[in-house]
Amino acid sequence: VSVPPEAPLGRLPLGIKFASGQGSALASLLVSRGVEQVELEPNDEPAASGPFSLPGAVNGRFEVPRDRDYHRVQGKAGERYVFQGRTRSLGSPSDLYLRLLNEQGGILAEAEDSGTDEGVLDVTFPADGAYYLMVEDVHRRGGAGHVYRIEAEPYRPGFQLAIEAEKYDAPKGGVFVAKVTAARRDYNGPITLAIEGVAGCTLANHVIPEGQNEVVFQATLPSTLETGSLNLFRVVGTAQINNAEFRAVASTLTALRTALSGLPYPPPELQTMVGLGVGPVFPDFFQLTTDPETVLYPQGLGSVTFLVKANKLNGFDETIQLAVEGLPATVEAAVSPLEKGKPEVAITLTGPAALAEGDYTFRLRGASVFQNQPRQVERPVVLRVVKPAEVALQLPGSLPPGGTLKAKLSVVRQPGIAGAVQIGLRGLPAGVSVPELVLAAEQSELEFELTAAAETRPGAYSVVAVAALNVNNKNVAVEGAATTLMVAAP
Repeated sequence: VSVPPEAPLGRLPLGIKFASGQGSALASLLVSRGVEQVELEPNDEPAASGPFSLPGAVNGRFEVPRDRDYHRVQGKAGERYVFQGRTRSLGSPSDLYLRLLNEQGGILAEAEDSGTDEGVLDVTFPADGAYYLMVEDVHRRGGAGHVYRIEAEPYRPGFQLAIEAEKYDAPKGGVFVAKVTAARRDYNGPITLAIEGVAGCTLANHVIPEGQNEVVFQATLPSTLETGSLNLFRVVGTAQINNAEFRAVASTLTALRTALSGLPYPPPELQTMVGLGVGPVFPDFFQLTTDPETVLYPQGLGSVTFLVKANKLNGFDETIQLAVEGLPATVEAAVSPLEKGKPEVAITLTGPAALAEGDYTFRLRGASVFQNQPRQVERPVVLRVVKPAEVALQLPGSLPPGGTLKAKLSVVRQPGIAGAVQIGLRGLPAGVSVPELVLAAEQSELEFELTAAAETRPGAYSVVAVAALNVNNKNVAVEGAATTLMVAAP
């Protein structure tokens, strides 16, 4: 069999024809980096053992019951190797019993296949010389199907990874979260996780921190994955260890065993692949409004408070984080989250008393997470800088010389403005007089009379009502629109 250079490590599926040439069968070829070796019988005692080159793998068979195989390895003082047995995971019924002996027959290490563990020896050679790896079936069984494989690699600090589930579902363009745990070997630094197999998938919180053994990352799907599609991916962890990159693929073995009713050795092809199902777009789960819809900022007051209200949908009732962006440079916002279980929260804007009159548009942004799905809602809000009060003067009819004219004043105070208002009229012609005009704190309208002397000259006069208010202990003057006063001819 010729293995192409680009073949991935692990199992390579093959179609094999029967000797007669009729029909074929599926099989798997194990592809590795090391030297592949096959046992040479008879090797039932150390003196007849065949060589086992390190690093590499030896493949053997317990030909008959009570068969025992020996493999000779050359060890160097201080070298540390890991010998990993493999039987059940490859479809063999054997359970391994491993021993590593020195030349005198002394036992350096031994391991028995128990549970789902297939037998592992972690050995540091005490001296240069020959050592013997003894392999047998725990129950001393044998036959054509009782094959085994022993893989030997130099010990290397690193880690193994496991992901908690073998499949995940997420909305189109949405998020899924996954827990990854690390079993460390003499390495305590950070481990960076990545997803392979789903292009454009982005991760957050995807580093297992130094000294910790787990992390829950968030993966955001690209919008190119269509609803109803099924995808496969792997989670890969990398780290720089001793100036070299170490790489490990997260295993789904524990989750697969649970999903497959305790099957001890699920197909190896499945043990690193994770399924990803894409569902419909996740529906919106909250909306934001402000009360009032347009936020009025009276000049002279220096601050204003408005309410942010949430319309929560589809069973959502979590905290919403709020932010205000795009305010004038001199205006600041005091923002608090809209807490779980509460329908509204107040936001206070603070700025200069003399902010120029006009409309300023800013952005209100809310963010929250529901069923692992993040959502941001943004809405524009108008900040309208206005005078602290609106003053209107009504002069119906005309004022005859020597006579009177009934007039009406109205003052609309902006929110946060209170107290009495004193009114003066600017632009009255000579000879026209008015009483003292004061609106009490509870008043918004006032009727009064203008009186004209007999010598008042007829004509049209532009009159402006000026209101004097106390705003934040400061006297503020607000002018109304000009109104025409007609003085009639005698």
